[in-house]
Amino acid sequence: MSRYGRYIVALMCLLCAICLVIIGTVLWKKTEYYDNYITIVNTDGGYEEDVFSKLDEKQKSLEKEKLMNYTLWGEKQGGSVSDGENLRQTNTTILTIRGSSEYLISYGKILQEEDKSGCLIGRKTAWQLFGTYHAEKLYVKYEGQIFQVRGVLHEPEEILVIQKQSNIDTILDRITVKKQSGSSVPKTVQDFTERYGVSGEVLRFDFYGGLSWLFELIPGKWSDFSGWNQNISSAKEEWELLESTQKSMMELMFLRQTKKAFICFLFALVLASCAVGIALCRHNRKRHGKILLRDHTLEK
Repeated sequence: MSRYGRYIVALMCLLCAICLVIIGTVLWKKTEYYDNYITIVNTDGGYEEDVFSKLDEKQKSLEKEKLMNYTLWGEKQGGSVSDGENLRQTNTTILTIRGSSEYLISYGKILQEEDKSGCLIGRKTAWQLFGTYHAEKLYVKYEGQIFQVRGVLHEPEEILVIQKQSNIDTILDRITVKKQSGSSVPKTVQDFTERYGVSGEVLRFDFYGGLSWLFELIPGKWSDFSGWNQNISSAKEEWELLESTQKSMMELMFLRQTKKAFICFLFALVLASCAVGIALCRHNRKRHGKILLRDHTLEK
């Protein structure tokens, strides 16, 4: 291959690597949600109405500086929904929440807790029901109740997001809590449990999305070997729980984005290495030729 040909190939590899870094960064930005929000799951069948009442009472009675942002939620697969006139019908994932949707879906329109008549809908579900992605202000029917579309979500594509109501039978088995500024995951969970009296198992999705959790392994003193063992054992148990718990569609979406981001960064590294190798190939060959010529001259 000619010198210019090698340079062109190296440049193409470098440009592809840059594109992959940009794509990977965009995907990684989406996964940062799990660095700021914590998921607590009730593995015994979900939270009951008395828990809802307890949370409401605590939210009203706590001092302002002790209030925490959270949303209860649960998913139901294959829920039957139709357009407002029952002309079209499809099955989709029903995400039922009790709180603001911003703590679950960090982009697009927000479905507020008091908005019982509104909903958010995925773009694929919107297309199946209305034949268009521009479905805002149109009506969706689910469980005999009419909801007006407040916004269309690009991700996830197949979903209907509604607020919890008495005739909606979706089990709310998860609580997403916004991590307190400057606080660790264990500390935020401890504060939430103490202030609201509601507990559950913590799903540490931040294990997938970053390395900040590694600092939690460090005990108060570096020489405290029992502290090291205890922290490592706790992290191992949390990892096993995360791996064994059935993931919701929202959580699987996060895992897919994380995987795609890692793949993009890996291929970017490979292509960048190839670009450097190709660019230096001629330089190394030229240097090797000079060495051979010098050795040949010395022999003479």
